Amino acid sequence: MINLDSHVFIRMELGRVTPLARAGKLYGTTRLAPRLPDAASDGMDPVYGLERRLRVDLVMGGLVQGVGYRDRVRRAAGRLGVTGTVRNESDGTVVVVAEGSRATLEEFERAISGPQGASDARALHRRAPTPIERAHVRFDVII
Repeated sequence: MINLDSHVFIRMELGRVTPLARAGKLYGTTRLAPRLPDAASDGMDPVYGLERRLRVDLVMGGLVQGVGYRDRVRRAAGRLGVTGTVRNESDGTVVVVAEGSRATLEEFERAISGPQGASDARALHRRAPTPIERAHVRFDVII
């Protein structure tokens, strides 16, 4: 970004702004790094104006193992653009880690809950959506 009044170039790096050039002297190269969302609850990133990506952890119970439930979760994630993981646990539950916008995560949870095909799932535990620190780049089924 250029401030025409003082001819100062700045660099944004993970939410910090540092001067790069002053009075014609270049101190570094300009680059725009992804900004990590802060904990504000308005759902919008104040710099980029985009919906924040959040993470939610779900422990799903019911009839969820041996009935194609992980594939159901993977298909729903692909359809909605959700990233994360799904895995079976030894106690008969399935753990889902999902990342996306608040509205997308709510739709995703509806899509993977209740009866469908041979599975019948319900959330036994749900951790409230939190800002993402390290994002998944796809949705993986962990075997």
